[in-house]
Amino acid sequence: MLNIEKEKVKLKFLPEENVTQIVFEEDIIVPDVKADIGNIIQVDSQVHIKSFSFNLNKLNYDGCIEYNILYVSDEQEKTINSIIGEIKINDILNMENIRHEDLTIESEIEYFKHTMINSRKLNLKVVINMKIKSEKNLEKDIITSENNFDYQTLYEDIDFDVKNDNKSEKIFIKETIELPSNKPSIKDILKCSMSLKNIDFKAIDEKVVLKGNLSIVVVYNNYENSLELIEYDIGINEIIDNVNCDENMMVDGKMDVQDKYVEISTDQNGDERIISIEMVAEAKFEIIAEEKKVVLKDIYGVSKKIKPQKEIYNYDKIIFKNKNKSTIKDTFSIDKNDVILQVYSIDGKIKIDNITVKKDSIVSEGHIDCKILYIVADDNIPIKSSSQVLYFVQTIDARGADENMKVKLDANIEHIAFNMISKNELEVKAILCFDAMVAEKKSQEFIVDIIESEEVDVGVYPSMIIYFVKTGDILWDISKKYNTTIKQIAELNDIENSNIIYPGQKLVILKNTNIA
Repeated sequence: MLNIEKEKVKLKFLPEENVTQIVFEEDIIVPDVKADIGNIIQVDSQVHIKSFSFNLNKLNYDGCIEYNILYVSDEQEKTINSIIGEIKINDILNMENIRHEDLTIESEIEYFKHTMINSRKLNLKVVINMKIKSEKNLEKDIITSENNFDYQTLYEDIDFDVKNDNKSEKIFIKETIELPSNKPSIKDILKCSMSLKNIDFKAIDEKVVLKGNLSIVVVYNNYENSLELIEYDIGINEIIDNVNCDENMMVDGKMDVQDKYVEISTDQNGDERIISIEMVAEAKFEIIAEEKKVVLKDIYGVSKKIKPQKEIYNYDKIIFKNKNKSTIKDTFSIDKNDVILQVYSIDGKIKIDNITVKKDSIVSEGHIDCKILYIVADDNIPIKSSSQVLYFVQTIDARGADENMKVKLDANIEHIAFNMISKNELEVKAILCFDAMVAEKKSQEFIVDIIESEEVDVGVYPSMIIYFVKTGDILWDISKKYNTTIKQIAELNDIENSNIIYPGQKLVILKNTNIA
């Protein structure tokens, strides 16, 4: 009975994605303190999944849909108002064909429609794409060079990507923003958007450094009932401790806003010029380490027959991970009946529609849904919004990639800006950041066990053979075939380097017929 030391290795796989759609519908009542709705200008929405659990093929999730409804009142003064709130969502989904190992959920709003029922009530209908990503967790046995066998052995170096660690951390940001001296005081906040940009994870010894920016855009009413805009960036620099990693390891991570809180307060003069910001985000990441193992590839006995037991392992090997930036731009025409006096803000949400892996490249096709908020020369509806779509096709260099490989691609908007060209035309420019990972699908045969036999394997060949080397031959295959050793062939034929033989070379081989 052979005493074999086996080592367990965790095989890495890129996540598999399943998408399911969920429809929500809710009636929104205008709060008593708000004016009646005359015209709806813009409705923004965002979905957050805050927690989930998986049990018996059922996925239980809990979250909310945030909404921000900007409207012009039906009063004579035509004031600008907003309704800010959220719709609680929780449900149970049947997920019979999905692995429940290492589940993550990403959600996005696919479709949003608002219908005004009357001046105090409107209906919201939302379609959400739930992207449920599952990653295999396979732990397999391999036989390494730590074993000392009394047989002829051939080893090979194999690189594995293994998940060394994974974590989910809450990141809390609190900031107080004081209005610049050239800005009037705040009557009420109409809109506050927060987005994470330039997020970067870096592994060091037993820590992960998280850096980036929180970009804040606030639209508010002053006491003269005109709109004001302020933009503010908060630097993020967090260190996450107790992580099983070092500086040579790869970090694959993502960070999303989960909750936000905005409050107006007074300065020392009693004027409402202070905005207090609180934000809670979740940073999820995994540590990927490349491990080189010296693995038993083949084994045979010269005087005793043995039978290696083999198994094919399938796994993914990451060949490429990189970030890439690209600038796209287009010209949008707003309603030609409108004369734009001022553009206040432009928001964008990016969506990847198709990903194609080609030779040494990744082609990403997608679009940005843009919402443009602007003032027009119209006393009845002084502020309007235009929805536009900015399409893009981006080719990302990915050396070593081909069409048979798997890809994981995240995209976000680093910056979006505009430039007025004419009274109803503007050029929109966006800087996009792509985070790409490409993996090769590997299928490798491994020896997982060895069975000994008392039979002697002497074959049917004569005891001495003259052999002429063929193209592709190696001494291992020849010695195994004729029941001898590489050392014996090399010594008998004065071969100095057993790794070098050439086609047509004559070898004298003495087959071992000794019975142990």
